[in-house]
Amino acid sequence: MSEFELSVERHIDAAPATVYRVWTERLEEWWAPKPWTTRIVEQDLRPGGRSALIMSGPDGPTPIMEGVFLEVVQDARIVFTNALGAGWIPRTPFMVGAVHLRRRRWRHALPGRRASLGQGDPRAARGDGVHDRLGYCRGPARRPRRG
Repeated sequence: MSEFELSVERHIDAAPATVYRVWTERLEEWWAPKPWTTRIVEQDLRPGGRSALIMSGPDGPTPIMEGVFLEVVQDARIVFTNALGAGWIPRTPFMVGAVHLRRRRWRHALPGRRASLGQGDPRAARGDGVHDRLGYCRGPARRPRRG
């Protein structure tokens, strides 16, 4: 991993299909840490499809956050970037995010990896709340009880 990358991995006690459904159908419920909210403008889940959302906090909404999906494999992987807008229009600064859903013995991993290039020190992205947002996904998984 280079100095331009941030890697986050969460273990979630759910099947990859369930995590995929929550990511693709219920993103507004968990994407932003409280008291922030997220409103999806568009999520066209296909390579080249537009991803656009607006986050709102105590001081009002942020500008629209827009990008495209690079790869979507149902129940397995979602890769997205804000380096390009709809119609493959280049944008800067940018990041690329990848979510891989993998079965791991009794639990499932939600590793996320992102590379950022653009304004200022890319390592500053570590303080932008990504860990908090992914951490909001119910914390560490617990081993299911037997019997």
